[in-house]
Amino acid sequence: FVQPKNLLNLEMWKTVYDIMRFNFHATDLLELEDDHPEKKMNLGEYLKVHGYSSAFKDNYLLPMTAAIWSTPPDKCALDFPALTLIQFMHNHCLLQVLNRIQWLTVKNGSRKYVETISPHIHNVRLSTKVTSITRKPYIPSDPSSPPIITITDSNGRRDEFDHVIFATHADQALQILGDQATEDEKRILGSVRFSQNRAVLHSDLSLMPINRLAFSSWNYITKSTETSVNVEQISLTYDMNILQSIDKSVYGPVLVSLNPIFEPDPSKVVGSWLYEHPQYTPATIAAQAELHTIQNLPNLATTFAGAWTKYGFHEDGFTSGLKIAKEFLGASSPFEIIDATYVRGKRADLSFVEAVQKRIWIGFETCVNHYTHLLAILCIMLAVLKGFVNLL
Repeated sequence: FVQPKNLLNLEMWKTVYDIMRFNFHATDLLELEDDHPEKKMNLGEYLKVHGYSSAFKDNYLLPMTAAIWSTPPDKCALDFPALTLIQFMHNHCLLQVLNRIQWLTVKNGSRKYVETISPHIHNVRLSTKVTSITRKPYIPSDPSSPPIITITDSNGRRDEFDHVIFATHADQALQILGDQATEDEKRILGSVRFSQNRAVLHSDLSLMPINRLAFSSWNYITKSTETSVNVEQISLTYDMNILQSIDKSVYGPVLVSLNPIFEPDPSKVVGSWLYEHPQYTPATIAAQAELHTIQNLPNLATTFAGAWTKYGFHEDGFTSGLKIAKEFLGASSPFEIIDATYVRGKRADLSFVEAVQKRIWIGFETCVNHYTHLLAILCIMLAVLKGFVNLL
């Protein structure tokens, strides 16, 4: 509503209503039994079944989902599992209308914790690609015996180990294993798909909202008209001044655009990089559930870690490595390792404030349903008023 004209925009009010409705009713999905068909729906199916408007989908939920997971918005619409999204939003209190928690960030970015951890790791070989891995039984006549693992790098060096951890994307692990991969490894790891995204670091404000009052941490622009949105042509721009507390008076605008639909001014571009992010589909969720069946098998001594094993965030990559070290390698942790999937419980354990808000909303919805004819009249009056204002 930073643009006054939106006060008379019926689609905007419909979007606001759907946002409230989604926030209060989305957790109903968590209360269903595990085998309920609705829990298998992707996001597009879920929104259709519950009658959410296109404006809500295209102007709110899909851009937000795409921003959180660095996922092309069209993939969010077609494939993103509704349960995964809603469980995540509930975990992070994104469905609360009031009293939302404050997200925190590491000061100076992820480079800071890499610099802190790396001095404590010995025998690190940087810029050295692993080209292949072989796993052969220690006792050639006994295929079930523990393996001798030989790792070959891009310099031709070979080293032998008794255990290997793939802290890579699933598809990269398969590529390195080559014909050494078992059928189960091929099936499970091969089910996790990744999308390539181009990130551009720049200072071009043309990729930000025209109205500076609308600037936020996550911003999106699309090739659209007032009546339709092309979700395949949406570009996300992260305002790093807000996200990383970068002083604008010192560094100016610091922006990162993901898959820009038009190129920033070349004179304002710092650099461009390609990244691969996991695509969260039903196949990905199924692969995550089966991953434990290929972890640290006695005759393979191989484990797989990475952010893709959970929600795809840095914390997920960190905890997946910790879990492997603790469960399979005998390491201890100075703190409890919590499964991010159900950090607030598998079912919707609402706080007192959340429960009160939901009861108030349900009461409001009941009134709305009783007086839908009055709402229709108000909508007509709003449309007439908007037309009158446009004439002026």
